[in-house]
Amino acid sequence: MEFVGGVARKVIMSFAKHGKGYLAHRTLYHIDRLYAWKHDLYFPPVTVEVNPTAICNQRCGYCYVAGRTKGKMDDALLLGVVGQLADAGVNGVVFQGSGEPLTHKALPDAIARASELGLAVSLTTNGVLLTPEIQDKILPHLTYVKISSVDSDPYR
Repeated sequence: MEFVGGVARKVIMSFAKHGKGYLAHRTLYHIDRLYAWKHDLYFPPVTVEVNPTAICNQRCGYCYVAGRTKGKMDDALLLGVVGQLADAGVNGVVFQGSGEPLTHKALPDAIARASELGLAVSLTTNGVLLTPEIQDKILPHLTYVKISSVDSDPYR
């Protein structure tokens, strides 16, 4: 597939040079997917968001899941989804939640597995459960970590 102009070529070369970094999650930088979309061709999603749990360890005033203690993906399902995403040609996975993703005990293994399969992996977390042990296990596999601090209140 050829693209007219130097900009598209520079973007592709930059992406190839820097690997599956932050841009791996951005549709704009996947010209092949944009081309397929424009021409009504099949293409896998660039990034898929996975919410491994609805459980949360905080009680944010605005949140509809505050204090929820039930609702998580089965461990085998979580690990299986990661493999299926890689097989389908998805570029990246964002672990986030309708709860705190790190309350799911199998998430560090899913993050490592996704990275091993070539997916760009990111995490959105409130950071409370990001212990040094968890950091050692997952940070080498993550493209980025987004810490959500909305409504942080030490007295709640």
